[in-house]
Amino acid sequence: MTILISCNIACAKARSRISLTFPNCTPYHALTMAISVTRQTILVIAASILLVMSGCSLNTLMVNQMSPMLKAALPSLETEEDFEVARDAIPAQLKLLEGFLESSPNNRHLLELLAQGWGSYAFGFIEDGIETVKDSDPDRAEVLTIRGRGLYLRGMNYGLRLLALDDDHFPAVMDQSPEALEAALQNINDRDLVPALFWAGFGLAGAVNLGRDQPELIIRLPQIELIFKRVQELDEHFFYAGTHLALGSFYASRIGLFGGDFEKGRDHFERAIQLNDTFLMHKVLYAFYYAHQTQNRELFEQLLTDVVTTPATILPEQRLANVIAQRRAQRYLSWADDLF
Repeated sequence: MTILISCNIACAKARSRISLTFPNCTPYHALTMAISVTRQTILVIAASILLVMSGCSLNTLMVNQMSPMLKAALPSLETEEDFEVARDAIPAQLKLLEGFLESSPNNRHLLELLAQGWGSYAFGFIEDGIETVKDSDPDRAEVLTIRGRGLYLRGMNYGLRLLALDDDHFPAVMDQSPEALEAALQNINDRDLVPALFWAGFGLAGAVNLGRDQPELIIRLPQIELIFKRVQELDEHFFYAGTHLALGSFYASRIGLFGGDFEKGRDHFERAIQLNDTFLMHKVLYAFYYAHQTQNRELFEQLLTDVVTTPATILPEQRLANVIAQRRAQRYLSWADDLF
């Protein structure tokens, strides 16, 4: 009743206003004009919605068309010889990729680039900063450690998102038992999923390495071993035998109670070097984790001297990684008297 009265009053007022403006306008004409205006309004609104929707679709289409080119452009960074140039450029480029991902959340190229990018940035640059200031500025080192953990986990999460596109066990299985994770990993038989699996594991391993005082990370140690063992089974050559580098570091850097095994670590480092001896980080981590932990100074100095005397261009497509390896090798050699 109230609504009907209000409508009648509103209609009367509308007729009155129309009559004042258009003296010859009858109620029928007024109704026709009102319907016409309403139709025009609806058409404008509909057109606006379609424009926005087509804009979103266009953005997604453009991003999907561009993403393979963005992935193809990655070598321009990986071949960079200037450490500072790369350190300063990479975060902005990764943020740009995250912006593109907003328009295409399931874009495989972008997810892989971000998983690799954030993990590699944390390893190559944040950890370098931690080692540089850990003695002179412990507070700054702690800030960088927290930041590094966050970036590693960001990379891990992008890797898990990429895995989830093909396997709905992820990421939920990461919060379940090691047995559940192992079963899920055994269901992965497609080598095309190795990059997602590797970079997810890389991010997790890096976060744990920078979070040895964080119980919620330490309990994930078994996951690291399971992930990289599965990568090894699927493709031990991926990213310059990176799975052997990861497993070598895992076994050699931990005491037996936490899954450590020096001889297993040595075997993985040796296998990594056998598969690709031009990726210099193999020898750096072999020296730092295995030779240091077993107090083999001769091996330590031999490996690191080989690294600093080898041109970074021995592996042109990974010049930046070799430059980073050489920085670490020089630093570790300067620490030798304290380490042995």
